[in-house]
Amino acid sequence: MANGRDHQPTTLDDLRVTVAADATAFLEAAPDAMVIVRRDGRILFANGQAERLFGYPRDELIGQLVDVLVPARYRGAHPGHRAGFFDTPRARPMGAGVELYAVRKDGTEFPAEISLGPVATAHGSVVSAAIRDVTERNRVAQARAELAAIVDSSDDAIIAETLDGMVRSWNRGAERIFGYTAAEMIGRPVAALLPPGRVGEGPTIIAQLLRGDRVAPFESVRRRKDGQDIDVSVTISLIRDVHGQIVGASKVARDISDRKRAERALAAAKEATDVANRELEAFSYSVAHDLRAPLRGIDGFSLALLEDCHDALDATGQRYLRRVRELTQHMAQLIESLLSLARITRGELRHERVDLGAAARATVERLRTIQPDRQVEVGIADDLIAWGDGRLLGVALDNLLGNAWKFTRDHAAPRIELGAGAFDGARTYFVRDNGAGFDMAHAAKLFGVFQRLHSPDQFEGTGIGLATVQRIIRRHGGRIWADGAVGAGATFYFTVPTQGPPP
Repeated sequence: MANGRDHQPTTLDDLRVTVAADATAFLEAAPDAMVIVRRDGRILFANGQAERLFGYPRDELIGQLVDVLVPARYRGAHPGHRAGFFDTPRARPMGAGVELYAVRKDGTEFPAEISLGPVATAHGSVVSAAIRDVTERNRVAQARAELAAIVDSSDDAIIAETLDGMVRSWNRGAERIFGYTAAEMIGRPVAALLPPGRVGEGPTIIAQLLRGDRVAPFESVRRRKDGQDIDVSVTISLIRDVHGQIVGASKVARDISDRKRAERALAAAKEATDVANRELEAFSYSVAHDLRAPLRGIDGFSLALLEDCHDALDATGQRYLRRVRELTQHMAQLIESLLSLARITRGELRHERVDLGAAARATVERLRTIQPDRQVEVGIADDLIAWGDGRLLGVALDNLLGNAWKFTRDHAAPRIELGAGAFDGARTYFVRDNGAGFDMAHAAKLFGVFQRLHSPDQFEGTGIGLATVQRIIRRHGGRIWADGAVGAGATFYFTVPTQGPPP
């Protein structure tokens, strides 16, 4: 017919041919792999999707047993399942409730969803199978299940809400923290958790996020079901649907009440300590001032007696007066040392690059000037760079090197060494000498105030130097310890930062 329209069938045979052609076109256009199988299991038809899914050319599939598409471990039972379908043919999913697998020509398997439909033909019944690879769908479902399990088992409250503030989901962490069950909160406004004065907090932050502003995690207060207010750390982010449209917000709230209580207790303790230190420092300066005057008087009058009444005093009287002067001067040194120790524990710590080697050489030079008759071998390593308060670290080296200088005075060949090495993976500095040493049984007493391991008759000192060094090192976040033996010298190890914070 040439009337401008498509050719229309006019006979029953023409209609059958047209319907058959249309059916084939429909099968070719199907999004799934389509396979038609006879009762004996032979494949009659496979569409292009079946070729692509299974990796077989169509000509190779047609005429083969459909079992070639079934993994080997299931092939023994497959003929029975096929016969059962033909005995009671009806459209249904294959293996309902069972995870199915298919196999490609290259031997790789994939999870499959298979729908079966019986078709009656002039040559007998056949079955059409629509086969879909559900690998990606299963992966997404598994990821969602894992994410849901993580959310549900989290100790934090994880809440999803609509843009107008209605709760959409509520995990067990939220139940534990806020006391409401999911049934009590889903569908209710999340503002039920906000104490008076904070009701506008949520909408304000959501508005910031909608404008594209970044909102960092923040600390706030929420009210539990029992009316108790708790401190929380909150993180808020927007939720988008599969089309990228913003549909709500996710809130993660962590109960930080214990931490905040600890911080408040620590702040209160620090304030109390600061007050006590200030009072102690004021007291120390007051006492030092009040003690210095009488000490100076005792020392001055003792000196006057020795000078003005020298002839009236015998040797014993003069010795007693000299002893009085020595003790008053020692007391003055103790007072000055205590004040120095108090000053070290206060004041802001400076942070700068410190050349310990240069500081040590300056200390040794002062010691040589004071005692030019001492011949002490001193070794100072190169590249002894630290990071901290140069003034305080200089005081620490003065005390450590001064002790080493003092305790080596009776050695025939005194030697002092300043160096560095690795200890437990950290750079460690040390001051070593070959002097009097000490008994390790008493090492715990080394850094105590007024603790001395040698009598004043043997070696002079106030017993405060090492306590001062320890406080300096601790203020720098380091530690100090010692090793020694009686008559075999001592080594003092200490750690301090070797570099400053990143820029």
